[in-house]
Amino acid sequence: MSIFTDLTPYPKPGVQVHAHIVEDPRPPLPDRRSGVREITIFRPCCIESDERAQIGLIRNMSERGALIESDIEVRKGDTIRYSWESVPAIEARVAWRQGRRFGVQNLVAGAPPRPRFPHRSVRVPCDMVGTAWIGGEMRECWVVNVSLTGAMLFGLEELPVGKPITLEMAGEEFDNATVRWCDMGSMGLRFAEPLAPSRLMRMLNAADAQARDDRLQDGSLAA
Repeated sequence: MSIFTDLTPYPKPGVQVHAHIVEDPRPPLPDRRSGVREITIFRPCCIESDERAQIGLIRNMSERGALIESDIEVRKGDTIRYSWESVPAIEARVAWRQGRRFGVQNLVAGAPPRPRFPHRSVRVPCDMVGTAWIGGEMRECWVVNVSLTGAMLFGLEELPVGKPITLEMAGEEFDNATVRWCDMGSMGLRFAEPLAPSRLMRMLNAADAQARDDRLQDGSLAA
């Protein structure tokens, strides 16, 4: 509580002063130290909207939201889901966007999950046609998700673990990829070298552009 003392007119020496205590109507200032704590992590993440999925980079996060950098097309007010490693997807709303960066507010507040060690490469769901070269023979397949270290394929015959193949998808070629596992027509593939996030972004953007062109041609999407 603050006090204001009425000293008008200013008294002469020896004259008794009468003070009037007045309540301060202003609300107390907020304590800046009680603000939300942000954690800087620089972690690749998967971002999903109603239209598409894309890889991004979480620059910092708190229990209320995160700052993300990505090429995905989202606007203020859009609802998205973002996840990394084995963390369940977090639903959030876009609060602002500036260039490739945007801030999201989690729809359910809570302490951010702690990063796990060792790190697991983030997987981005997709729907791409791929070409696999196995022992000099060409096979067509579907790529159902992709990460910085590998991909999940569907539609190939079962192959032994460790079998080397070459995969082509979204205009990119991956030599000396190896089979990690096979199960009921699905296959896990490990790239010979990890991808840079920027390269994976280009692949996903190219796949989205091709899918859009296909829908325009068959009339399922208006121009």
